[in-house]
Amino acid sequence: MAENLTFEQVKKARVFAWHERHYVFANDTLLRVVTRYHTAAEATDRDPSPMIVRPSSLRGSEHLLDDGWHHLDNCSCRYCCRGRDEAARDRQRHDLRNGSGA
Repeated sequence: MAENLTFEQVKKARVFAWHERHYVFANDTLLRVVTRYHTAAEATDRDPSPMIVRPSSLRGSEHLLDDGWHHLDNCSCRYCCRGRDEAARDRQRHDLRNGSGA
């Protein structure tokens, strides 16, 4: 998984993505996830918070939405594959430097 994606990459990849500020990008639409609680600690098992998803009025260029997007684990888009390839090369370089060259 690519550690952080830009909103531009998310739009180009056209696969489900999430942002920690309660946004998701799905079906070419930016959505806002709204709950009654701001943190998980505020919700209880007896009073679970329903997840309400509605179209967002933001378009991704607003502050704090340009960066920090994520795809699901094992995403096969070009951005995530490139990130996995780079991580594998880094691990290989590290192993070679430390003499474990497997």
